[in-house]
Amino acid sequence: MARTSLVHALRRVCLVAVGIGVCAAPASAQPRRSALSWVREPGAETCIGAAELGRRVERLVGPVLVAASQAEVSIEARIARVTGGYQASIVVSSGAGQILGKRALSSADADCRAMDDQLAFVVAVAIDPDAALAELPGEFASGDDDPGAELLTNLRAHPPHHTELPPSRLRTRPASRSAPAIRRSPGRPLRLRGELMAAAALGVLPGPAFGPAAGVGAGFDGLLLWLHAGDWLSQEVALERGARVHISLWQLDLAACPRLWSRPGWELSACVGSVLAQLEARPVGFSGPSQRRWVVGPRLGGRLERQLWAGLWLVFALDGQGLWPRHRVTYASAGLQRQAAQSALLAGAVSFGLQMRF
Repeated sequence: MARTSLVHALRRVCLVAVGIGVCAAPASAQPRRSALSWVREPGAETCIGAAELGRRVERLVGPVLVAASQAEVSIEARIARVTGGYQASIVVSSGAGQILGKRALSSADADCRAMDDQLAFVVAVAIDPDAALAELPGEFASGDDDPGAELLTNLRAHPPHHTELPPSRLRTRPASRSAPAIRRSPGRPLRLRGELMAAAALGVLPGPAFGPAAGVGAGFDGLLLWLHAGDWLSQEVALERGARVHISLWQLDLAACPRLWSRPGWELSACVGSVLAQLEARPVGFSGPSQRRWVVGPRLGGRLERQLWAGLWLVFALDGQGLWPRHRVTYASAGLQRQAAQSALLAGAVSFGLQMRF
């Protein structure tokens, strides 16, 4: 059943391709030397890679992919993530730059790799329709109402016009070369992000803590490194009447966040890292020294991100952390050692904010 569905899908792809001109300069005795450019837009990094797409195409039409300087036709293809799935565009042009045809493919499947067969087939048909069709399952040419015969008639109705290249531009491909020569378009593999957050926590200060945080992230497909700086709003703890201790804390945390799950407009990541914080205690209303301490500890959490518009995303984060050594703030008051604060063994925080992706 799955094989039959694939066959019917490929039938529709090729018939539409003929109708809009992807096969405008079709098959001949010799396949046309072709240069393939494949670009995955940001958000579509999980789609098929250029090398694998080239291999799939050459399995259908043979070793026809060459460098741009040797090509008779140029195939420019790119794919992007859109609301509800993925969309690919394919443009075929001659060596002189004349556009021979265009094709748009879309998929509502959450897995971009579901488009692999269609992408390879449309590119292969643009290069050599006869060879591409010959590699289809036998069911493609069976049945009284099968479009295969009509398709081949349409393809052969317009003989190709090959562009003869001067001998100085032709080079023999090395016999030992096994991988296709694919023209790779420069992409933007490095992902940059910035965000502003509002956070609430328990266990960081003597009472429930609140404060702002800012972060910058950088990384590659599926993994980002985040650096956040946060400043918790200070609190005061009363030792006795007229004697208080002002306590504040700021922290830096560095975390690696691999992506666990993604759908169009949604991403879920886990984060593991470490925290560096400085605690400050200052007496108010009585004499005594200020105290400052550096503490460090591990941090573990998760992030759920939702796209709002273009590069603007909403972020929800849940984190747990420990700060060691556990800090204790004490002061002598009325001849007694009084404890103003002691850190918790574990602290938890929840954050909301907006993120910009560049």
